[in-house]
Amino acid sequence: MVRRRPVTHEDDALDARETTGVRVLTVARGGGLDALAEGLHGVSTDTSARCVVLTGDLDLPVSDAADEAVVPTVVTALAALPQPVVVAVAGTARGAGLALACAADLRVLAHDACLDTGVDADALPPLGGLSWTLPRLLGRGRATDLLLRPRVVGAGEALTLGLATYVVPAPELDDEVQALAEELAARPPLAVAATKRSLSHAADDGLVGTMQVEAQRAAMLRRSRDHAEARAATAEGRPPVFEGR
Repeated sequence: MVRRRPVTHEDDALDARETTGVRVLTVARGGGLDALAEGLHGVSTDTSARCVVLTGDLDLPVSDAADEAVVPTVVTALAALPQPVVVAVAGTARGAGLALACAADLRVLAHDACLDTGVDADALPPLGGLSWTLPRLLGRGRATDLLLRPRVVGAGEALTLGLATYVVPAPELDDEVQALAEELAARPPLAVAATKRSLSHAADDGLVGTMQVEAQRAAMLRRSRDHAEARAATAEGRPPVFEGR
């Protein structure tokens, strides 16, 4: 069953649908970032959404000061989601669209899609956290090259660099992303959220500090219903049914 979630601000700029625990946010061509920010805020506390997919028109150049002001809000909202976030790129991801893709957990590109790292057309530095996310995805050397020598990166190169997680034939993009999202949605939500927090923490801390945080979160989750359900399902030889508690 597919449910459409209302978006009250600039409703024609963002379509929100949910099926099988997957919330799909589709940015309309010319859609505003304000509507996306509201859509992301709404999903963060919705326990029915176990995975979030962002797709649609990700060619979102930051054209003025108003756009520049809202980009950090949108990128922060996406990066802070407890659910796994998959970005599907069917055309070009540019500007805020590229920043959102790099802040997501997984990026799936159609074989003819591309990522445009050109951020200095208006003589401005990278926006939307690209100077933080790109080095963590690619390493500092490759990130520096893409930001100081901006260019359009095709899907094949993006996969080689590590910018793309998967590349699929364009006609199969929607189905492949839906299958991936449903797989992620079936995972234990508390453990998924804890893993995301640990990965974020590890980006800014050392090995010892990260292991301490991992141990604390594991101890907390051992008291959860999901942990008990996982053990029971294994013992009984059946698929687990997770509640997120």
